Amino acid sequence: MADKPLASEISEDQLIGMCLTDPETTVFESCEAGITPEWFFQVESCNAYRVILDLYVNQKIISMPTAIERAGEMKVKLTLEYATRCIDTCPVYDIKPVIEKMREMYLRRAMVEQAKWMKNHSSIMDAQPEESIGKTICTLADLTATHQRMSLDQIKKAIVGRYRAACGGGTAGVPTPWDKVNKTLGGLMPSQVTVFAGRGGIGKSQASATLVHHLGSTGIPVGYLPFEDGLERTWARLGGIEGKYSTFRMDTGASEAECSVAEQYIEQVMKYPIHMEDRPMTADQVMAWAIHQKVKNKIQLLVIDAFKDLRRKTRDVAEDDSMSQTITQIARRLNIPVWISHHVRKLDTSTKSQDKLTADDIRGSANIVNDARSLIVCQNWKDEHDNMCFSFDVVKNNNGPCPVSIPMERVSKHNYWREAAETTEN
Repeated sequence: MADKPLASEISEDQLIGMCLTDPETTVFESCEAGITPEWFFQVESCNAYRVILDLYVNQKIISMPTAIERAGEMKVKLTLEYATRCIDTCPVYDIKPVIEKMREMYLRRAMVEQAKWMKNHSSIMDAQPEESIGKTICTLADLTATHQRMSLDQIKKAIVGRYRAACGGGTAGVPTPWDKVNKTLGGLMPSQVTVFAGRGGIGKSQASATLVHHLGSTGIPVGYLPFEDGLERTWARLGGIEGKYSTFRMDTGASEAECSVAEQYIEQVMKYPIHMEDRPMTADQVMAWAIHQKVKNKIQLLVIDAFKDLRRKTRDVAEDDSMSQTITQIARRLNIPVWISHHVRKLDTSTKSQDKLTADDIRGSANIVNDARSLIVCQNWKDEHDNMCFSFDVVKNNNGPCPVSIPMERVSKHNYWREAAETTEN
């Protein structure tokens, strides 16, 4: 076998050839390996990829004969000479190590081009730079990430892997800190959105922080957008969960020894794979940020707190629908679960209410509630002894039965939620 060529020697024709001979190499990987923007304007190159994509998406055999035949059916130009050149120059070794080496160079080049475009676009259209960059990255995602496809064998392994994880006492999806929630939902499933809804001030942000801390402490990378509370308060809360101390006490006066201990816990929790950002974002910008975190940090879950704090241009209902669709697209594109909290903004749904929220209270409060695959409602009510009670009610579950009510306790001084059965401390 001949010596492997250097990365700089691999041509775009070779990459197209690799796609012709290796359907496991996705378009996204090939673009990262160095295909230039100009490539999209070369008719035969573009046609070759269109044909390969069509065969790949429809689970057809990818070969020279099938490519030529499909090009004829699609009525696009794909000459035998050009296709042969791709095959003849295709490297015969695994191209993935080359892709990894060129990833950084490709992303840097793409960002430089994007920055130039954004500067010109913003000055001409008087557009917000963040809005422009969000739309640009989402356009790039449409050309790349959405065309990634798992082979049938990969799909089978993923499904059976989940089954066996549950069979062994684990969780099929991404595990939450709450065993009964895991049993009800099977965990947070890839490609699905779970809405965590409730009244204002009931502790939705505490629940999101509890979830994020649980995953981070077990080494599962998670992307966290605490729009409502911001970075400083959220890191403080995570430190309190880690050390089981009261952040309220720390803010209102504690000993020097307690401050030193808290510092150690905050330092510890900041070492977990929790990737956090609180700057205002539109749904499109959340998409761009999530794609970046998926590629860079391999996040397995995106947590958004909260839907109402996403940046909007208007209060039009149509925009709400578009935002909801974008959030669900994030889950599908990146094949990760999305957990998003939602403040139910209906009359008579304050935390002072003594009645549980009804389905009618929640239905219609935001399109994200209707688009999500699972809906958990954080409930509060007074029992016959006038004691405040809490539960996580699974009122929508596309993976299993509902409704299911799970009694919960809010450990306010320690900033987290636990199942009521876990009565180990006051």
